[in-house]
Amino acid sequence: MASELADRGETALRAVDQLLRDRPVKDGPDFSAAIMALSTLRDTLIARHRAGAPALEPLGRLNGVLTVVIAGHYPLGKVPWPHIETARDTLAGLVTELAAMG
Repeated sequence: MASELADRGETALRAVDQLLRDRPVKDGPDFSAAIMALSTLRDTLIARHRAGAPALEPLGRLNGVLTVVIAGHYPLGKVPWPHIETARDTLAGLVTELAAMG
């Protein structure tokens, strides 16, 4: 499961990186891809938690990242790119931690 977790983390990070490279105005496929990848990672962490493995703290941070990306997908004004960049950095740190989980 650790390899699956690391793989899904890397996939989510690549999707957010692509989103930041493309910077769509709003509601584009890059946002959808990033949200889907983050949601898949989240589902994997939830399954890990339900199986009794430690995952609650990383799950909380991932939920924060997911919230920021969703807010960018449906912004009230301009897309909050600085917040998405910060969320990306949080995700990168989380992916490193997930790779080390065993």
